[in-house]
Amino acid sequence: MLQNGINKPLLFLLSTIAMAALLLPALLGESAYILIHDNLDAYFVWYKLLLNSPECEVCSAVSETPKASLGIKYGIDLLIVQICGNLWGYLLNDIVIRVVAFFGMYFLTEKYIFREEKSKIIPIIIGVSYALIPFYSLYCLSTAGQPLLIYSLLNFLNRRQRKLDYFVLLLTPFYSSLVLNWSIFIVFGIIVFYSFTHKNTSTKNVIIATSIFFVLSILANLQLIEATFGNSNFVSHREEFNSFVFHDTSLSGAIHSTISYLKETQYHTGKFSTLLIVFTFGISVVLQIIRKSYSKLQWFIAASIFAIALYCGFYYYFANKWNLHELVPFLNKFQATRLYFILPILWFVLFALSIKTIITQKKTMIIALLLVAGQMFMSARNNTELKINTRQLLAKALQKPSLIEHLPPNYEQFFAQDLFQEIEDYIQIPQKDYRVVCLGFFPEIALYNGFYTLDCYSSNYSIEYKHVFRKIIAKELEKSAHLKNQFDNWGSRCYVFSSELGYNFMYGKNENKTVEKLEINTQQIKLMGGNYIISSVEIANHKELGLTLEKTFNNPNSFWQVRLYKIL
Repeated sequence: MLQNGINKPLLFLLSTIAMAALLLPALLGESAYILIHDNLDAYFVWYKLLLNSPECEVCSAVSETPKASLGIKYGIDLLIVQICGNLWGYLLNDIVIRVVAFFGMYFLTEKYIFREEKSKIIPIIIGVSYALIPFYSLYCLSTAGQPLLIYSLLNFLNRRQRKLDYFVLLLTPFYSSLVLNWSIFIVFGIIVFYSFTHKNTSTKNVIIATSIFFVLSILANLQLIEATFGNSNFVSHREEFNSFVFHDTSLSGAIHSTISYLKETQYHTGKFSTLLIVFTFGISVVLQIIRKSYSKLQWFIAASIFAIALYCGFYYYFANKWNLHELVPFLNKFQATRLYFILPILWFVLFALSIKTIITQKKTMIIALLLVAGQMFMSARNNTELKINTRQLLAKALQKPSLIEHLPPNYEQFFAQDLFQEIEDYIQIPQKDYRVVCLGFFPEIALYNGFYTLDCYSSNYSIEYKHVFRKIIAKELEKSAHLKNQFDNWGSRCYVFSSELGYNFMYGKNENKTVEKLEINTQQIKLMGGNYIISSVEIANHKELGLTLEKTFNNPNSFWQVRLYKIL
């Protein structure tokens, strides 16, 4: 009954209902919770900077920052934001990439794994599970689009390519990040190698498809490549990157890291627990031993996952042992462990292959359905946006405000546009004519509201600017080894740090935090063109620093209460 009693239209209806969760943020609008870390505090704001000054070659926030470093100038994601605006562009982009994730995983598993199976419900549930992974949607199809991309390449391999497959190859480079998604070329390479060793495949088709994708990926990221390697007059702060100091390079640390990669995926790729997949794989192994019939592909995928986990886990151990960062300085700037970006799709392919082994008998179908339903839950349980927005809708429907107490700020509360409009109106000077720095909250919030900041989260800015900015916070860095390590060996968060606040930029009005003794060089801020400090915390010794408190601003719709200090 489960195999034959449900037709495709009904299955797609069921999957549509399951994926309706993707519409929750759209239903909430400005009240929607949107992921903050490396999202609202970074990429989300960079889009606005790109759109506000498309012809400018540098970011207005930090001196000598190539705009190319903020992302693809003519990406599909940027076009969506340009048409729909930042918030609705983000929400639409999120829906699009998850729909692509669903259909990509569905097509891949239905056509190439469960092709001979009568049941169609399994591939659909697996597709929904993949779509519910908490992807960083502003990374677009870097992870979410991998199943559809591989599905299209397999169609070229098997001489089944259609217009859709060319469409996928042509558009994906302009809707994903080469910096994050470079590991997909390893999968492409394996498929090309496979085509050479199997007579019934088309090597010519695969090479053509791979070449098209490679060339377009380079073209789509040409500005970023030129900014990184072609501008001899620009020296990036990335020259001082030393990623080794942020990792445990001991043997025990490498083992622990390897186990971590096997237990769950990395959060930038879309974090989910792999324990149920491992359990499912274990069941399939037992069945294969009993039947004395083994799936070579399944074991190859499992071995690949284990090899990548070993590589990522032990990379810094061996790199440190062999002094690779000194022998090859480029490795300090290049995150070689980003091979983990292909782990989510590998885990799901392993899961699908394991389920296929289990459902070879009708009586095991119920077990298989329970397992795939369980994985759908595992995918969703780490989706913070899904959980918080569900609570917000329930709170409204049930009229229970207690359900949303102690939640992180939503979009409206985070950017607090009314609050920052009050600050702009109070200063009564065109924003481009003065500069500010921020304390206790993300300077990207001020940037989003039109202020010109000296501080910013930037992945590629001038090393000279970093050294000049460091003079502002030098004494505070000396008081905190953690902050000093973060700034000197990384520094992409070019922020006004306080040792009393630590590496926390979420001091809301309910915390009523006070910094007792802030030691920053306010005259250096002034030399750099800074006029004001906007702070979400009280600075007790502001007079000693040569600051005057102009006004405290509050707004019921804001997560923040901010104080405006003027530099004398």
